[in-house]
Amino acid sequence: MESTATDTAKTRPPAPAGVEYTYLIVSDLHLSSEEELDDFKADEEFGDFLRYYSARGKAVRLVLNGDFLDFLQADGRRLTEDQHRLEHKLESVHPITYSEGQAVVALEKTIERHPRFFAALKELVLAGPDNRLSILKGNHDIELAFEGVKKRIVKELGDEAGTRVDFPAYGIWDEGQGLYIEHGNQLDRWNSFHSFSEPFVDRDKRILETPFGSIFVKTFWNRVEGEFPFVDKVRPMGDTIAVVAARRPTFWFLKFDFFYDLAASVLKRDLSTFFVRHYRPRRTGTESAPEKVSVQETMLSHFGRLTTLTVFFMLVYLLVRGLFVFDVEKKMSLLTSLSYVGKEGLRFLMFVAGSVGVYLVAKAVRYYLLRLNFYIYTTIFIYRMLIFLAAGLFLFGVVRFFWIPVVIAVVIYFFYDADRTIRFSIDEPRARPGDENADEVRVAAKMLKLAGVRTVVFGHTHVARIEHVSHGGVFVNSGTWVQNIDLKAAAEQVMGNTFVLVEGGAAKLMTWRGLSGAKELAGTGE
Repeated sequence: MESTATDTAKTRPPAPAGVEYTYLIVSDLHLSSEEELDDFKADEEFGDFLRYYSARGKAVRLVLNGDFLDFLQADGRRLTEDQHRLEHKLESVHPITYSEGQAVVALEKTIERHPRFFAALKELVLAGPDNRLSILKGNHDIELAFEGVKKRIVKELGDEAGTRVDFPAYGIWDEGQGLYIEHGNQLDRWNSFHSFSEPFVDRDKRILETPFGSIFVKTFWNRVEGEFPFVDKVRPMGDTIAVVAARRPTFWFLKFDFFYDLAASVLKRDLSTFFVRHYRPRRTGTESAPEKVSVQETMLSHFGRLTTLTVFFMLVYLLVRGLFVFDVEKKMSLLTSLSYVGKEGLRFLMFVAGSVGVYLVAKAVRYYLLRLNFYIYTTIFIYRMLIFLAAGLFLFGVVRFFWIPVVIAVVIYFFYDADRTIRFSIDEPRARPGDENADEVRVAAKMLKLAGVRTVVFGHTHVARIEHVSHGGVFVNSGTWVQNIDLKAAAEQVMGNTFVLVEGGAAKLMTWRGLSGAKELAGTGE
């Protein structure tokens, strides 16, 4: 018997009785409507892949396991050529949160850009009487929660009866094959949602929750990608900052406005959702056992909490510095020393305020010079020099006031890095790939201890991996069909176009090799 976790009658067509599917599970295709941000280049290959398995004569269930569409790298507006040109020069940010109408526009533009891909999906859906397509949402296509987006996809795929395409609300649990499938973003603290099944912040279900990771992509990575197309493809992603700094040492200083735009967007998001009547979904009681484990393991981290911790840290640091001046230097009374440190803190805030002021002036100057059709190079040069000044003021203020924590952090990092170097030369001649799957492996191991669970499939990290975890159970990450750059496994071939094939309850991690067929990938576990 098959069950799909927490979906509704609208999003879950009945499965044909007695049908045992061949599962094709792919994730993280990231189809976009924007040429400069679109990472999916395998439309023809994906069509061949679907036709190959459809021609075998078996019932196919294709699962697009999250981030099939990339609304974070799409534009839900219809702009004129002049508006596009001005936004490009201003390095504008696409709207952080899309309305349902904007999401439908972004979807339609993506369909226009990838007609062959959607034609291949339609061909698979209609090819066999028992074929089925299941579309799970991820953090890049959370807009699939909108009914209008679902209806537009169903219309494009020609499923008028609504019996062949479904949109599970959380994950997929096929009890017959012991298979559980979920995108996996809920295990990522930067990209998790309070309620992944119904990710809305208001009771009218018009405003989607926007995690910090989504804001970061729109305000930061999308704009960096224009100059460094590899930024969102490097694994582990934390290495990207260092790679960009090494290639262009002045980049982060001259682009310091990106950090301010990120902070402003987060603040705007927090303020805009603070006064809404928040949506509090109720548990339905129909969640599958693996899904319950996933919900329990979800790690939520919100920028508001980080802001509170930052303010708390600053207050504690002020107190510690006051006590240091009073107790160690013994120059002043306690109240006088705290007052002295308070004045120092005020100077720090003045540097920050000055930096923000220069940033705002730079924005205004650039906008008006562009509207006046001033020389473009001169305009951008003036703007970037002002941003450089803003960065200098901010960083000088931080180092001047927080020099003690900065020095401590540098010393700690030095010893941490030295320890890694020494351990690598002794114990680890080669770094083990798949480190970004650690949380998934941990949670999958818990799921595989449940009765009847034999295979757990995640996506999200873009790092393809298969591993026998416990009691004969298998964990698989389906990887991605977009380019990956793995700095930790640079000596190895990074496999692309990966997917999970499940037949008769047995799961294999595969890579599509074109018309020559597919090749099974070996596991990375012991």
